[in-house]
Amino acid sequence: CLAKARQVSTPRMVIPALEGLANVNRRKGESKLALEEYDQAEQVALKLGDKLRQSELAWCQAGLHYELGNFEKSEELSGLAGRLADEIHEANYSYLASTQSGKSLLALGRYDAARDKLESAIEKVEQIRSRIGGQEQQRAYFFERKVEPYYLMVDLLLKEKKPERALEFAERARSRTMLDLSGSGRLELSKVISPAEKEEEQRLDAHLIEINTLLYKEHQRETPDLHLIQELKARVDKARVDNDSFLDRLYVSHPEARIDYGQTSPFALKDAAIVLPSRDAAIVEFEVLDDKMYVFMLALGDKGNIEVTATPVSISRKDLAAKVRGYRDRITNYVPEFERESSAMYQLVLGPVASALKGKKMLIVVPDDVLWEVPFQALQDKAGRYLIEDHAVFYAPSLTVLREMKRRDSIAPASAAPASSAALGSTPTFLAFGDPALSSKTVARLRSVERNERLGPLPESREEVETLGKLYGKSRSEVFVGADATEERAKSEMTRFRILHFATHGILDGINPLYSNLVLSQSASVPGEDGLLEAREIMEMRLKADIAVLSACQTGGGRVSRGEGVIGMSWALFMAGCPTTVVSQWDVETTSTAKLMVEFHKALLAANRNSEHIRGSAEALRQAALKVLKTPGYSHPFYWAAFIVIGAGW
Repeated sequence: CLAKARQVSTPRMVIPALEGLANVNRRKGESKLALEEYDQAEQVALKLGDKLRQSELAWCQAGLHYELGNFEKSEELSGLAGRLADEIHEANYSYLASTQSGKSLLALGRYDAARDKLESAIEKVEQIRSRIGGQEQQRAYFFERKVEPYYLMVDLLLKEKKPERALEFAERARSRTMLDLSGSGRLELSKVISPAEKEEEQRLDAHLIEINTLLYKEHQRETPDLHLIQELKARVDKARVDNDSFLDRLYVSHPEARIDYGQTSPFALKDAAIVLPSRDAAIVEFEVLDDKMYVFMLALGDKGNIEVTATPVSISRKDLAAKVRGYRDRITNYVPEFERESSAMYQLVLGPVASALKGKKMLIVVPDDVLWEVPFQALQDKAGRYLIEDHAVFYAPSLTVLREMKRRDSIAPASAAPASSAALGSTPTFLAFGDPALSSKTVARLRSVERNERLGPLPESREEVETLGKLYGKSRSEVFVGADATEERAKSEMTRFRILHFATHGILDGINPLYSNLVLSQSASVPGEDGLLEAREIMEMRLKADIAVLSACQTGGGRVSRGEGVIGMSWALFMAGCPTTVVSQWDVETTSTAKLMVEFHKALLAANRNSEHIRGSAEALRQAALKVLKTPGYSHPFYWAAFIVIGAGW
């Protein structure tokens, strides 16, 4: 490309060609060559008077000098990049330059100057995100690439021994999209789009359902056309892209449908008192940087004050990911010898706060990055005791999210039922779906479309939901199994109940997580539904549920987004108004799962007989897990540790 650009004398093509060469050599460790190529590209940009390219190249060189330990030169070049970007009002490169400058100054120990630069970078990020359009998933992806200055500010403040301020900045980088979209400022597109746009939206959605149905019908044939199946799968992927692109354009075209980003106040230390229920509870929040991990711990002091500690753990993000996956693989693959890895992971992530956890009955875990994959409940201390033996554990995307959940609770009584009817049975309580009717051809279709997921009948799930229906009582429960467990019925009934329970197959899509789905029966009388209840469809609902239990495989999975947490089913349910989900972290075994779920609902019901709202899910799950753990043949964490509570687990 470079030779061709020089041959035809097109300087503007020379710049990206040189930059591309520099990036390749940078990855190969050929730093000297990369710097020479960046410099050549910069000279061409200077001759052209292209300040955008000059800013970009100065920033690239600053980053490379930082990697080489030349922090003074890095700061000088990032300062140049920032000045050029500001001259042409290029906010993105201004943010990048300020971040790199702050990073270099931090390495030089010039904390005051670093703080100024990082504050400037954060201010620019906030300005940019206030103007972006697109769907929820795209906004989350945008922000995950902009969290670095927040993380660097945390590092700076902890170097200055200011853990309280560091925690506040850590929270500013978490769950921003979730908080924005769950607030009252969310405006439905359907209220602002034109009739033509509405028609196009319906057409694209119908087209996606039509292709899914064609796939279904092709698999019903005695000899399916494999070539056609591959073609239809490609069309499904394209239809999803077309649908998402159209919705993105709608948000850009209708700025009135954007979120009011100022409506959620930043987290302050005093807010921790709102989310800590008592002195026997503690919060452990993690921050994973490139070269270290910080472990924050919050608890109530003797006088009701919030005590905060922050401990650095010297481990790179890459090494942490390798250790997490090694431990997780031994649990999820039912390897008998897992105790050494379990204990080592405990010491790594909870060792810094282990002594302070003694006597705490409840543990709220706020993971970061790859730590979302850790089954904390199965960690073992030095004595070999599982964490869940001493603590009810639940997970949260952020403390700010938990604070907003508490605030919702405080508002709820104004619209609650009269005291005389404020019992669990006063409103529809329990809705369940189990063992949907899937023919062998349907299973084959789903395996083809959904990347060869293992699918089959779920007779234990039918027994599970029918047992739970009897537990709650016929007057306050609805249970749908087999051919009655349809997507159409789920959509029509879900908005009425306090407890939602799905004992079905769950399909995880790690690339497009809002297309992850719960597999239900396909109704012959409703051609507009394909039997796949997708996360994106759930997100558009307005639920009254206090808790949703997804008794299926890997329903807690999704795309781990730095800052946003796991984008998937639990994310979608929270957006729809459900504050608590119980989801699985891996493929579960059906018999032990059915036992766990029955015990969980027994404990949940016992704790909420005289309440209008459902509370205490973390303790209920703890009691259920301990009963399975003590059952002969089910002591391995594979059987009892897969399910976790995300959200309001108090």
